[in-house]
Amino acid sequence: MACNQALYNYTGDEKFNIDNVDVINDTNTGIKLRQIRKDICYMRSEDGGGADILTLKDEKNKTYYRYADKNFSIYKQELSDEELKQLRQTIATLKRFKGLPSFEWMEELMTRLEHKFHLSVDSDNIIGFEQNPYLMGLNFLSPIIEYIVNKQVVQIEYKAYGKEAEHWTVHPYYVKQYNNRWFLIGHNAEQGRLSTIPFDRICKIELVDSKPYLPYQGIAFEEYYADVIGVTIMHNKPVESVLLRFSPRRFPYVATKPLHESQRCVDKEQCIVRIDVIPNRELEALILSYGNDVEVLSPAHLRMQIKEKIEDLAKIYLGVHKECTE
Repeated sequence: MACNQALYNYTGDEKFNIDNVDVINDTNTGIKLRQIRKDICYMRSEDGGGADILTLKDEKNKTYYRYADKNFSIYKQELSDEELKQLRQTIATLKRFKGLPSFEWMEELMTRLEHKFHLSVDSDNIIGFEQNPYLMGLNFLSPIIEYIVNKQVVQIEYKAYGKEAEHWTVHPYYVKQYNNRWFLIGHNAEQGRLSTIPFDRICKIELVDSKPYLPYQGIAFEEYYADVIGVTIMHNKPVESVLLRFSPRRFPYVATKPLHESQRCVDKEQCIVRIDVIPNRELEALILSYGNDVEVLSPAHLRMQIKEKIEDLAKIYLGVHKECTE
């Protein structure tokens, strides 16, 4: 009854009103006695905090419970050895952000955590992430994340290579990293669609308080990017089965580090794999990065595109060779 009364006083919800609650039977609403006993059992377990809870009898021989230490509180619980170990690992990982633009607060947070829990975390880096602290536009990462969390509209000054700067009103939704570059995905009011904006082409970003935020109504972005490599979405283009034949020396590497989550081995002896993706620029760049260790078998249009790029590349090197030999 006491639990239901406390919940009723706190929430005002009638389902906890003790006048309407039968703690023994399941026919009414409210917290049942069986649930309270299960909760106490959980609190006594290691997963529940390992609280030392006594089962006692009062002068009327009624059972009641209390902490063995009357000053005990689950909010004063010390961290277990395993939890401290996990916290040290987390701090060591987060320290990778120290020194990055807009992440100055991270150093203060790490210091406070170490002091709060009396932790000594080795300052030597033991994890090497693919990270370029000198990447242009990285200083926008922290404020953009804040704009997304707070659902705020922004004005972006965007300048493509060799072109005049443009000004876009953007409703930011998602941040994605690919090939050591960061991208903002949001609704571009001027273009009337989702835009993928590289951080390194953002000149300025400012908050726009005068415009209401347009919530994202599409599918989850993890699913949105599931059918492509990279960040370029070719709208209205279908997913295609791409067959690739690798050299015997490169095939084991590709087999253990798939190009895409859809990768399947079609013929192990011939070193042929299949990926189901929407072809885009990033896929072409990835294929070309393997040089003469890969051949595109299908689809035909992708094979032709790669062939033309290789021919153009050969012309460049043949031209250089000719100039050097004359």
